[in-house]
Amino acid sequence: MTSKIIDGRKVAADLLLKTQAFVAELNTTYTVIPGLAIIKVGDNPASTAYVNIKQKRAAEVGIHTELVTFSSNISEQDVLRTIDMLNARKDIHGIIIQLPLPAHLNADTLIDHVSPQKDVDGFHPDNVGAIATGRAGILPCTPKGILYLLKTLPIHLNGKHAVVIGRSRIVGKPMAALLLKSNCTITHIHSHSQNWRPITQLADIIVTATGTPRLLTPEHIKTGAIIIDVGSSKISLPNGQSKFVGDVREDVVQKAGFITPVPGGVGPMTVAMLLQNTAEAARSQINV
Repeated sequence: MTSKIIDGRKVAADLLLKTQAFVAELNTTYTVIPGLAIIKVGDNPASTAYVNIKQKRAAEVGIHTELVTFSSNISEQDVLRTIDMLNARKDIHGIIIQLPLPAHLNADTLIDHVSPQKDVDGFHPDNVGAIATGRAGILPCTPKGILYLLKTLPIHLNGKHAVVIGRSRIVGKPMAALLLKSNCTITHIHSHSQNWRPITQLADIIVTATGTPRLLTPEHIKTGAIIIDVGSSKISLPNGQSKFVGDVREDVVQKAGFITPVPGGVGPMTVAMLLQNTAEAARSQINV
């Protein structure tokens, strides 16, 4: 069988239009323009590219962005002071810290310093804990985007066996929690799991987020499974060029029921959810 490609770009574009309408409503009703501050340390080329995409999409939906850049040798205290300033500003409703950071900066320390109400990445412990306890909070963008994609498919998540590969706090752990909340039966596989192929062969849904190129092969899945590939790794080709590939080998497309491509699958959804979170954060902060 040939699987159906889940077009993350199209779904994200539709979501951005909804966010644009919501932002316009905020401006009309409350004269509020959502503001997003992006803190970037150093000049990592990949980070610069990601930030450019976020700013471009934000402008398209009417969200104001401010890019705060620091040299790679900035002190942690200086970054913390900047976060304090942004936390206090009424016109900034969302704050994100672009990762990765230089080795001398502790990402957890900086993320934990962001106000939970402005943590539109959904990484603050208060928001992470909200997922685990079923309380209201800001959801992390990538898992939120994946769940949104799954809900566009002609399936019911209730009772499905979902396998999550990878246990990062950014994707794996919150993804498992969100699928559990959606009444899936969850199995979590990680780097210490052994003999896991029989587990993935039983899965109705597989979300893989390891950054290991082509980890998942046709032998790992059952026919018709839904595959969500969060991985993105740059590999060298025999002709000297390079390309980005996911955690899933290309020929899995012939066996899966639905599958996200790399690129063009999960990535656009992450940005779209960041902007949705920012707009929703702006609404929640009105009259606070």
